[in-house]
Amino acid sequence: MAVLRTTRPRNRTKLLQSGAVAIEFALLFALAFALFYGAVVYAVTFLLSQSFESAAAEGTRAAVSVDRDNPDNGAGNCSGYADCVSQEATNAALERLAFLPANMRERVEVEPQLNGETLELLVIIRDYGAAPPLPPIPLPGLGSIPPLPDNLSAVSRIRL
Repeated sequence: MAVLRTTRPRNRTKLLQSGAVAIEFALLFALAFALFYGAVVYAVTFLLSQSFESAAAEGTRAAVSVDRDNPDNGAGNCSGYADCVSQEATNAALERLAFLPANMRERVEVEPQLNGETLELLVIIRDYGAAPPLPPIPLPGLGSIPPLPDNLSAVSRIRL
């Protein structure tokens, strides 16, 4: 005589935890994605910061090449030594930042200041935090992740 057995789960907890893995994955994926995205946004911000440092340094280096006796080399496109130094520094800095997208390049300001024998070159994007290339993620209770600086700038000084 054959005895029929009904199959019952041996472990009742397996039935109770059938969707737990999917929920845990969803929670951990959101956290991992936020961390990865924050790292990428900070990497882009630091890349831009270093690019501004390089552009400011290149602008001040280019200003050294202006001749005091013949500042415009007979081209007649600047009026005096200070004007030629400012133009040369600004053009060199903007040329170094030519890789930026057009919407960011329009927001870049280069401000040369010649104080006696010292040239100070400021390269800045004002309101960087309001319109960054990669927007931060707004999280409830935490605010925007990652927090970004309001302005992104670099300064270089050189004695001429």
